[in-house]
Amino acid sequence: MDSDVVMVMSAGTMLEFDHPHNLLQIPEGHFHRMVLETGPTMSLQLKDIAAEAYKRKHG
Repeated sequence: MDSDVVMVMSAGTMLEFDHPHNLLQIPEGHFHRMVLETGPTMSLQLKDIAAEAYKRKHG
């Protein structure tokens, strides 16, 4: 979550590529769904980490 970008791939095809915080803003996105699969507590923590990383980088 503290990465500059995340690439989500399926069967060798890129599905999503952006900062984790931006990808988490897409409710039907693949990355967002993967994060939700970690459970409610962990997904909130991951979203917070991604938001903080985005804020540090983009002000």
